Amino acid sequence: MSYTYQYFSELRDLRYKAVIPQSYKQLLESLVPRPTNATLPSVPLSSLAAHYNDPAYGNLELCAVDSSLSSHNMSSSCKNLLHDLPLHLPGVTNHSVPTLFARFDSFWIAHLRLEHFNGNLFNVTGYQSATIKDPKQPYWARKATGESPITAEFVYDSEGVVGFGITGGFWGPVGMEVEDPKGKTVKERAEVWYSRK
Repeated sequence: MSYTYQYFSELRDLRYKAVIPQSYKQLLESLVPRPTNATLPSVPLSSLAAHYNDPAYGNLELCAVDSSLSSHNMSSSCKNLLHDLPLHLPGVTNHSVPTLFARFDSFWIAHLRLEHFNGNLFNVTGYQSATIKDPKQPYWARKATGESPITAEFVYDSEGVVGFGITGGFWGPVGMEVEDPKGKTVKERAEVWYSRK
């Protein structure tokens, strides 16, 4: 092994040893538990369950996990998704927290979960599901978005839900040199903006 290669390898290792623990510490500090008396969204959960579109990520249908909602008003794709959740994503639904799920057409993520945090904010988690050879639990689910503090914030106007913006690293680990979007509105601050269709 050449001296130059060894030098740069050691330099890289030193950089990672300095940067990674600090980044992980910042991540842990940013994870905040849901308030015990969380304020509900500005509109009912059923109003958020709808079709949305982002020009880059495509179409997304959010389905509400709410036993009080009538399945007569649900699309067949939402009925199928909610029926399959316990099998394909075992143990990822907390029925005591307002939650939305969507299928997500991505290599890394099969489903998105938007779990209510406070007000119009939801925590976003991407999941991958895989089959396993266990007849009692034929699927295994894992977080595909790690522990990143990804959030979705819904926006409303006098006519109802306009859309929602996703922030907090949804783009993935793009590097420290890429700044988060900035702005006064949710849409301006969003890494990804889904407009209601």
